[in-house]
Amino acid sequence: MPLAQLTTFIDAASSNAAKSGLSLIKANSLPNNTFLSDTNPLKADAKLAIKNHFRSIAPIFFSSDDAKSYLAVSSILHCFDGWSYLSNSISALLNGDIGISIHLAYYAELRAGMSFLASEGIGIFDKEHFCIDDQNKIIKSTDKRGTHESLWHTLHYWIQNISKPTDILKYFSYGGKNFEEWIHFIPGANSPNILTTVTKFWLTDWSFDIQNYKDDRNGRNMFSYRPTKMKNISVSNLQDRIEILNKYWKLLEPSGSNRFHLLDKYLFAMLFNQIHENAVPSSTPLTKTDRMNQTLISAGTGIDPSLITMINANNPPLLLSNSLNKVIDTLTGFIDPLSVIARALLMLRISSGATNFLLSNAGISKRELNFYWELVGVDYGFWKPGSMPPTFEDLWTDIDEAIVDVSDWSSNITAANNNLKSLFEKNIPSQNFYTQFNRAAFWGTGF
Repeated sequence: MPLAQLTTFIDAASSNAAKSGLSLIKANSLPNNTFLSDTNPLKADAKLAIKNHFRSIAPIFFSSDDAKSYLAVSSILHCFDGWSYLSNSISALLNGDIGISIHLAYYAELRAGMSFLASEGIGIFDKEHFCIDDQNKIIKSTDKRGTHESLWHTLHYWIQNISKPTDILKYFSYGGKNFEEWIHFIPGANSPNILTTVTKFWLTDWSFDIQNYKDDRNGRNMFSYRPTKMKNISVSNLQDRIEILNKYWKLLEPSGSNRFHLLDKYLFAMLFNQIHENAVPSSTPLTKTDRMNQTLISAGTGIDPSLITMINANNPPLLLSNSLNKVIDTLTGFIDPLSVIARALLMLRISSGATNFLLSNAGISKRELNFYWELVGVDYGFWKPGSMPPTFEDLWTDIDEAIVDVSDWSSNITAANNNLKSLFEKNIPSQNFYTQFNRAAFWGTGF
């Protein structure tokens, strides 16, 4: 697809489409305990419906309301599916299936990207893509590439054209304020410039595996169609992987209104450091500590010593540092699964933020989605039928116990017992919860 045509397509897309679509769903579908009406042509086969809508002879049209509703729902469900892929990737990793783990983590990252673009008014399918503009016009992309390649090219240009209005910094919060609000309290911050710099940096790094779809496809094909242990014949160090996953888990722990409070706090420290390095020059240069103190006082939150420490140390947690590991074996396409998992998790943090923002913007309550929560919560084993927790933050209790139990086992094993068979024989009651990272999709909605 020529760059000029892709530019026009991305420029036309409106994030208001998904917001409007979810309002329509709240009014017309949720009272009937469904996301989409059966009369919506996109529900059964979206790709075919798009193809029929734009065919030159006897087209079969769907309405802009149909399209907006579909985008809104797909943004939410792609997010939940992405978290499910991530959980299965981590299960595969602990079970020694490295190739499958990489494969599934890639698809978690892919689904997160599709969820994010849907929230921005763009639907990515297999060679059939569309967007909706601010005049409710459905615009077909001339891009005939498949899902993986088209997703990257679309996301890449979206990143390059970040001057487009976007709500992305509203998806993260610290101290009761979202990041976009915080920018206004930081001395010397240039909001448009910071939005461009930060969002480009985060999205570009965290979608690395989507960007490198050609190399990644070679790797995935190798794991799908070739003997997976031909090259990688070392025994997995289970204890090391548990230690790393524990650190990933701790960043996802919910706390009150901020459902990713520690992860977002680290991200805010990153944001502040980037702002400090690119701040508008003043007649009286500020030290980093002075700038932070002025920011917290202006925001009325008071001094937070732990945040000051994070900012001054400028030492990101393992999740963020692993996300920067982009080393790929040029022969096999092999890449460290924990680095792909880290990037997928961070992309899913963006996707979860988009989901939370859409649901909040439409005024949708937890009760209105009970038909969906009960279905997936019981299927995933999060609760028994009829026992949905009053708040999804409560789903962390099982995880907290699992982290403690698995960590206790891991910290007391000998080298001879550093293997999955020994863990199975221990028969830890909470062990099955340990890999259920898709629980974060639930508390990430804000309910």
